[in-house]
Amino acid sequence: MQLAHSVIKVSNLTRSRQWYSSLLFEDTYQNGDGWCSWKSGVTIISEDKWNEYFMLSLSDENDSGISLVLEVPSFDAFLRILSLRDDRDSIVAGEGRFQGRNYIKLIDPDMNIVVGIESIFEYATLTDSESRIGKGSDDLSSPKLFEKKK
Repeated sequence: MQLAHSVIKVSNLTRSRQWYSSLLFEDTYQNGDGWCSWKSGVTIISEDKWNEYFMLSLSDENDSGISLVLEVPSFDAFLRILSLRDDRDSIVAGEGRFQGRNYIKLIDPDMNIVVGIESIFEYATLTDSESRIGKGSDDLSSPKLFEKKK
């Protein structure tokens, strides 16, 4: 089994799309009714759509949150770019070292924790040839999973 995608519930799709696009240094590559995805493996989904697809029962309050960890190939460049961002929705919750690697903890607009950690690899990128996301209409790893079947 391999992780296909990280799906994050958000309260304001537009605000969170801008926040994650800025964090991931890319714009979305797929958008649907109440969700959008980036090639790097992150999907954000509105609360209404989250409840439609992931609610277990009517009494389920579904207040789950996430902690997303991103490996950053050039940590110093990542910090410089973060310092240039002009948004007040980024909250730095802490910085430090973990097993000899630098990290920074950020809080997204929905109070989810996003950790940027210095990569142990020379390059920590995923190319299109290495990705299986969205390679077929029946692919369960595709964000198309969130579109209603006709």
